[in-house]
Amino acid sequence: MKNKNILLGVLLLVSSYGYSQHIVGNDSDKHGCKASAGYTYSTLKKECIQVFNQEIQLTQTAPSGSSAWMAAVVLDASKKKAEIFAKELGGTSLILIRKGKAELWSKNGYELSKADSRYILKKDGKEIYKSK
Repeated sequence: MKNKNILLGVLLLVSSYGYSQHIVGNDSDKHGCKASAGYTYSTLKKECIQVFNQEIQLTQTAPSGSSAWMAAVVLDASKKKAEIFAKELGGTSLILIRKGKAELWSKNGYELSKADSRYILKKDGKEIYKSK
């Protein structure tokens, strides 16, 4: 009888183990983007994108440790809006608006500028990211 109880206990443990596991790749957000594959939703592009594959990549200006954070910029077709993906935004993106003809986008203390084919992102006037 003792062996039957041990066997039953092992079977219950093994069967419940399969149900409690997270299924890899089953992490779609409300837009269908899979974070486990590196995808996040771009409001400007209206599709899932891999931030690390975007054309405009920025590097943290003053990293606090031995490695620097990256940020990315997505521009709409008219270049009137710039969507920023950066760790400071807490997993969301921020859309900056271009004013006038200068290549300068801003909103909520963030400012993205372009000069000599280089982009600089500032927060409250302090440079936090720039392109190479």
